[in-house]
Amino acid sequence: MNAQLRNRTRRRTLEPQATALLAGPASDPTAAEPLTDLCFQLIDAGFMHLAIRIGERAVSCANAGSSLGAQAWACLRFGEALSWRRDERAVPQLELAVVKLRAVLATDPDNPTYLRDVGIGLGTLGNAYRDQGEFGRAVEALTESLTHHRAVLATDPDNQKWANEFKQVERDLRDAEEG
Repeated sequence: MNAQLRNRTRRRTLEPQATALLAGPASDPTAAEPLTDLCFQLIDAGFMHLAIRIGERAVSCANAGSSLGAQAWACLRFGEALSWRRDERAVPQLELAVVKLRAVLATDPDNPTYLRDVGIGLGTLGNAYRDQGEFGRAVEALTESLTHHRAVLATDPDNQKWANEFKQVERDLRDAEEG
């Protein structure tokens, strides 16, 4: 199956899910996580316009009463979708996500999942800074992201997914340093 056909097939499965979730109330905290997950799938599939709509709804639902972690991930995915479209709302949304992710980490500073989450948030924020030409801020965020990813990888050096994430942040940091 070629990539174009795969993309059309994926779109046919994601669009009805998006339509159904957008038809629900904008303040349902139980919808936050499914919306956030769908936002990520839409980003991954390259459907940024729909990802932004879903991400915005995810944030609205999460802020209506979801956990701080769910709020952070909704902000992060919404900000990521905005960043792909070079939308000026991306950086403030990603900065808010990082603040919330750091607050979650503060509850259990040695938790590898929380460390990784902050690393992912900082990496995404750093790339958004880089895309806006703010190379100093990009290097700062990506350096901190690398520190978090290094700590996560130290807890399980054989975890290939974590090793790949670490290498990606290293590449992103080099790109930002080169400006």
